[in-house]
Amino acid sequence: MPPNPDQPAPVPALTWLAPLLLGVLLLGGWLLWQRYGLGLTLLLNDAWLWVCG
Repeated sequence: MPPNPDQPAPVPALTWLAPLLLGVLLLGGWLLWQRYGLGLTLLLNDAWLWVCG
């Protein structure tokens, strides 16, 4: 099946989209950590123990 010339290749989009999404996730996680900090850690720990235990 020949490639469609109307559609751009998905690889160049992924090369900048993936780091961008990763950066947004990291920044969001860091901001949540700054805001909720220890409480969030304890909550995640409790959830982890509940799921695994």
